[in-house]
Amino acid sequence: MTVKKTTTRLMSLAAAAAIATPALAANQSQSSDQSRTDNARAQQEQQLSEAARQCLQDLRKVNDDLAGAGYGRVGPEGYAGYGSGYETLGGTEGAPTMRTAGMGSPRGDMRTLMRAGHIMARTGHVEGCQAVVATAQDMGERYDQAMEDGEIDREAMTEWRNQYLASAVPVTELDRRMSVEEVLESDVRNYNDEDLGDVEDVITGSQGEIRYILVETGGFLDIGDEEVPVRWQDLAVTQQPYRDTLVLDVPEEAFEDAPGIADSASLLEDGELQDEVESFWADAGLGEHGERKTRDQQ
Repeated sequence: MTVKKTTTRLMSLAAAAAIATPALAANQSQSSDQSRTDNARAQQEQQLSEAARQCLQDLRKVNDDLAGAGYGRVGPEGYAGYGSGYETLGGTEGAPTMRTAGMGSPRGDMRTLMRAGHIMARTGHVEGCQAVVATAQDMGERYDQAMEDGEIDREAMTEWRNQYLASAVPVTELDRRMSVEEVLESDVRNYNDEDLGDVEDVITGSQGEIRYILVETGGFLDIGDEEVPVRWQDLAVTQQPYRDTLVLDVPEEAFEDAPGIADSASLLEDGELQDEVESFWADAGLGEHGERKTRDQQ
């Protein structure tokens, strides 16, 4: 399941084979675990009614449309274009001070909505799933219309978001702790504003501290895809009032090389996999704003 770039070295074939065999076995084991998980999901889906399977497909289509439109990003005017429920209070000069009480972020709320639809489809409540699809489509259409009407200035948003991400604070330097709920609602991006995924789960240590976040890859709001463990100490978080994004200083194409897992249990139970994850991020060469060295350059 994990794909690694191979560094070319001068060595004998025998030595190369001796070194490669353990890693190859580990990768084959992870691939086997993922295949079993994928097969189980496919079998479960085949047991659903045709209407339920169609609704799951519609959810994925909405997911792709939202991702393509960049749904969920905050800009200089706050969460403009997402409806009055996300209006901000007390802001001045394009720098709002807080979100409306009781509301999350558009991305986090949409994620919750889509998961509800997924649950409904899998439990036979097809009409509920279809209602979720219709609601998500309507919200996406309203956002697209706001873009067309100029309510959202794309150029201004790009400039503002560059500064917004650049000002992210390393999690090791925060002046207060983040709750697990805050982390789970977070989007994961790099300093180029490339979407790396969403926080699906966290893994804590014996003292309750966060050790890893599990980033769900494969597209915004996708359900059931591979999860990439990322060390907590390698992250930064955007500042208030919109502490909704975790920033990882790695290009999108480099992130795709990171070890993936099928679920949190595999990382907790497999010491070799945990060593592989630690080794990858220790060697990742995380630098200034995504200027990560490739393994061939290290």
